[in-house]
Amino acid sequence: MRQRGAIARALSVSADALLLDEPFGALDPVNRASLQDLVLELCRGVKDRPITTLFVTHDIREAVYLGSRIIVLGSTPGRIIADIPLDFPVKKNRGDWFRNEKVQETIATIEDAYHKDILEKLGHIVQGGASI
Repeated sequence: MRQRGAIARALSVSADALLLDEPFGALDPVNRASLQDLVLELCRGVKDRPITTLFVTHDIREAVYLGSRIIVLGSTPGRIIADIPLDFPVKKNRGDWFRNEKVQETIATIEDAYHKDILEKLGHIVQGGASI
């Protein structure tokens, strides 16, 4: 309920930007999906005025579902390991949308970028003589 209130307050002052940092992290899957759809609807345009949204999440599926561009940060803070513009079909049915081949490929690309970054980081640690 807090998340809905915070989003409502930001929209009530006609904000041009909405900054959301893990807003749905503590929610159950049903409420999470419901709020994701609400935010998606709101950010597409309130009275034909789209809202720029910076959405921070660790959930790859959530990022792909809500985003129009994904910037993946690496294990070293502030380092961008991938910048992926998204151009997907309109989201009508959540289940069908996630089964879309292009969506699945994008999720796999992001997962691969994470895994590569982690393996490089671990290799660097091991080569540097530190133990794990």
